[in-house]
Amino acid sequence: MLLPYKIYSHPFGVKEYVYPNHFKKEEMEDIINYLEEKYYSVGNINPTAPGFQTPGRYNLFSEDKFKKLLDTFLESVRKYVNHQKLIDSLNLGKYNMYTWCYLNWKSSTREDLGEWHIHNPTHPDAITGVFYLKLPKVSGGETLFHIAGNEFELPSNEWSWFLFPSSYTHAPGKVFSTEKRYVISTDIWFDKTIDKIALY
Repeated sequence: MLLPYKIYSHPFGVKEYVYPNHFKKEEMEDIINYLEEKYYSVGNINPTAPGFQTPGRYNLFSEDKFKKLLDTFLESVRKYVNHQKLIDSLNLGKYNMYTWCYLNWKSSTREDLGEWHIHNPTHPDAITGVFYLKLPKVSGGETLFHIAGNEFELPSNEWSWFLFPSSYTHAPGKVFSTEKRYVISTDIWFDKTIDKIALY
């Protein structure tokens, strides 16, 4: 059984799940190269989304390249809802999931298109996960939250899963470096009327 090494609490119930020995730098670089070759270098992005985002209505976790990320995300969700058997990865079809990669950097032509938003407004019980594949070495790029009149940002921790309700208002952090920022985001929710992964 895969378990997070540490779990940290952040404001308003945002949780961080750390798997320090599970990911290797070479694996993360391989995923980034894969994203560049299959999506970004050929312009295969969502034209209406802020930054450079892999296409809408698609689930990156359906690709073998992301199996480790999928496994750790599902384990983090189990811990988050305190129900170890809630999600059976062998029967994932009962759950709805949408996963994408968000890319931005200082010199990007779409740099200033980030905006405050929520995910999945039609499913208030949905859970969002954020995983920093790569952050610039200088400060900046951390996801920002605006909740109940309070603003805060996630810490600059790569290769951790940050989980929070999809209804939380947040925005991609502004990048002050020409280094690229790669973030995996995913929403998961259960709909008993649908017996397959639904992409929206």
